[in-house]
Amino acid sequence: MSSSGSLKNLAQAPEPSNLSGWEGSGAGPSTLLQCPRCRSFDIRTHPRRGRGGETFAHLHCGHCQEAGFFQIAPSWSDAPEDWPAATFTALQAEWLEWYRLKQRYLDSGSARPTLPPAKVRLLLGIIVGLLLFLGLERLHWFGMLPESPDLRQHHIELYRSHLLQTGCLSANMQAKLRTVPIFFTAEQPVHGDWVKYGEAGVYWGEEAIKIYRPNFWSWGKPRHSVLVETLVHEVRHRVSPALRHNERFQKLVAQETACALRRW
Repeated sequence: MSSSGSLKNLAQAPEPSNLSGWEGSGAGPSTLLQCPRCRSFDIRTHPRRGRGGETFAHLHCGHCQEAGFFQIAPSWSDAPEDWPAATFTALQAEWLEWYRLKQRYLDSGSARPTLPPAKVRLLLGIIVGLLLFLGLERLHWFGMLPESPDLRQHHIELYRSHLLQTGCLSANMQAKLRTVPIFFTAEQPVHGDWVKYGEAGVYWGEEAIKIYRPNFWSWGKPRHSVLVETLVHEVRHRVSPALRHNERFQKLVAQETACALRRW
């Protein structure tokens, strides 16, 4: 039987007069017990014994009709007035616990609030916010959010102009940076198992440098160091294509990028 079914059965326990097969004395008032619902002391105690000799007490409030049915420690007397104070203390605690349990799970008028505690709400808010952020970032990655290509292109031209003013590039690289076409593209940045950062199109006859959407912008702001390094990297490719990506090439790009970032 489920716990909720057990609670309902207990909540609907029959009155003592309807308990067939039980033995017990008549009801007696008790001033040692207080109703957990209305706080009245008008409590009727109905002692009962089970078929196996168990001792029970059926409590009934004469003011609000709240009731409870509990097993108690065996007693030499069936008269409540002869029971020790410890028995009433235990009955009071069990009745209060049962009333709170019934309030929580059975009484529709005293159901628990549907909103979680403040800390749980805060945690859920953080989790939902993080999921929304990551989801929107993915939408931005794949071009599903509106943006202005003209504004992106303007950012690129500003970076080109500023990089020329740093004085960190050789004369050949400065000349190439002034003339090479650099443009923003909304193409997919993923090709196979690698991510494109800037196309070195000189390998297949393309001179232009492509700047892909998600590699250089995060929520509308340029990723400064990545964009600077890519411009240096791609201009170096076009000035020194024979170096490909060897150690000499990597060293030159690292030096020129570090210099440009220091003087930016």
